[in-house]
Amino acid sequence: MATATMVDAPVDLEQVEMLITSLLIQATRPMSKPSRLGRRRRRLAAKPMQLATA
Repeated sequence: MATATMVDAPVDLEQVEMLITSLLIQATRPMSKPSRLGRRRRRLAAKPMQLATA
């Protein structure tokens, strides 16, 4: 975990807080979505089982 200390005008601090929040949201979204590769692997792993039960 990193820490930053800012001392400046309140307006500047609000803008920095907005920027950091935006960056955190942008970084979190891709990590919370399943990857395309992960979905493909699950589909491929399920095919042999589907064939065996058919």
